[in-house]
Amino acid sequence: LKAFRNEDFALTLSLDGESIPATAYLIDRDRRIKLSPDGEGNFTHTFQKIQYDKSIRFEAAGYFSSEFDIRVVDRPDLKSFDVSLQYPAYLGRKNERLSNTGNLQVPEGTRIEWLFNTLATDSLELVFNGEPVHEKLTESNDQVYGYKRELSKTTDYEIRMFNEHGSNKDEVKYRVFVIKDAYPEIQLEQYQDTTLFSFVAFRGSLQDDYGLSNLRLYYRLKNETDSYSSVPISISAQPNQRFYYQWDFDSLLYEQGATLEYYMRVWDNDGVNGAKSTKTATYTFKIPGEDEISDEI
Repeated sequence: LKAFRNEDFALTLSLDGESIPATAYLIDRDRRIKLSPDGEGNFTHTFQKIQYDKSIRFEAAGYFSSEFDIRVVDRPDLKSFDVSLQYPAYLGRKNERLSNTGNLQVPEGTRIEWLFNTLATDSLELVFNGEPVHEKLTESNDQVYGYKRELSKTTDYEIRMFNEHGSNKDEVKYRVFVIKDAYPEIQLEQYQDTTLFSFVAFRGSLQDDYGLSNLRLYYRLKNETDSYSSVPISISAQPNQRFYYQWDFDSLLYEQGATLEYYMRVWDNDGVNGAKSTKTATYTFKIPGEDEISDEI
């Protein structure tokens, strides 16, 4: 018989014959334990949290059985584990090492390395979202297993351990929650010079979860079919900042009766998917013609 160490072991005795005794006993060294009948001719006993090998025999109606051996074996188990987190360089965040922390919350692009310290384990398998890892896990020694992976989305994973006697009894499941790099945000206020029609002044705020890389003003004359031209606006890499910019019209833009179309676009510093951008609404600014100027005067 085989039992797992530190687990309850249920033993069943079946008697066969023309006359079945009403009671039966288990002899464990110098202990005589009465077995529990189940009403169907069988008798049962449960060893609580069995720890050691045993040699037992049975007694019923004055008869004794031969000896039976119960061999106590170990299930594979997880003693401890470490998780190393290597963050994407563009975040400017210091890498971390965690102990016995399976549920993780990491930015997208983080390189995760697990190191599992096991007991009585011949092999270890990782299962991500129900799909086992097919590549072989690295072994530092007989009981330590390592694995590296970069996850792009929130993922559930399970740790399964095996030896010649069986697998781990309790499920070992965790989740890695992957935080996507958010799109940048821009809030814009503007003042249009409606006296001399020579400039538009902008002020606003920029925000991103990790940092910004670029801000540009795009413009064109509304009656043109050409693509937009653009001018860069100086900003820092800080994730939260305010900006001010005065857009002075030169002779190429100032055309009586023309209507300018313009908008702003800001980019973040996403080093995993490439910089993402957000644009404002498209605005117009009409430069009056001679008749309109005369009426205004």
